[in-house]
Amino acid sequence: MLTSFESQGQFKMFDGFELAYRRWTRGGQLVRLILALHGIGGHSGNFSAMGEKIPAELSGTEIIAIGRRGFGNSVEKGHQRGDVSRFKRYLQDIEEVCLQIRDANQGKKFFIFGKSLGCIHALRYARALYSIRGTA
Repeated sequence: MLTSFESQGQFKMFDGFELAYRRWTRGGQLVRLILALHGIGGHSGNFSAMGEKIPAELSGTEIIAIGRRGFGNSVEKGHQRGDVSRFKRYLQDIEEVCLQIRDANQGKKFFIFGKSLGCIHALRYARALYSIRGTA
C-alpha cells in the first residue's frame, strides 16, 4: 500500500503573522491541490485521516490544511486561543494563502474543502472571487 507523507510549515501573511499548516503528499508529479479549512474549535490536524488517505490513493494530489488564526498552532500574540483581532482577518488569511498556493503552483487544479465553519469560509471566498473575476 502506498503512503502519504506529512510536513508542517507556516504561510507568511501580509501583516507578518505566520499561519501554521500541515501538508500531505505522496510525492511525484503534482496534478491537484486541496486546501482544507477546519471548523470552530478545530485545527489542521483534524484532516489527518483525509491527508493520509487521499494522496496515497489518488496520485498527484496534495492536501494543505491551514490552522485558522486563533486555533491550533496559529494563535496571535496578545489573544486567547480561539480569538482573532477581527473576523474579516479569517477571510483575508484564506485569500492570502490561496494566492500563495496558486502562484507557486500555476496550471495545477486547485480546490477548497471546508468542514463546518470552514465550509462557510470556503463558500464566501469562492463567492468573492467569482464577483471579482467572473469565475471561481
